Amino acid sequence: FDFIPMAEESGLVVAIGAWVLEEACRQAVTWSCTFGSTPRIAVNGSGRHLGKPSFVSHVADVLASTGMTLRSLYSRSPRAFCSATRLITRR
Repeated sequence: FDFIPMAEESGLVVAIGAWVLEEACRQAVTWSCTFGSTPRIAVNGSGRHLGKPSFVSHVADVLASTGMTLRSLYSRSPRAFCSATRLITRR
């Protein structure tokens, strides 16, 4: 049973990826408040999620709504997060 291929085939991978990003950022901020420093977290997205035109603005919105800093977020897709950085600094 391979979860990721099933999620991709069903089309749920984008919704799952969005939820994972939001929850990871919320949890990191909670840990920051509890322990005094924000951990660096890694979140990987599927090609389908990263390829959506709304991905960069979604990352920016999640960071803004959770209070998470882009500096504390790591991804295997640095280009997408660099684009998010440019969008965040324009806001």
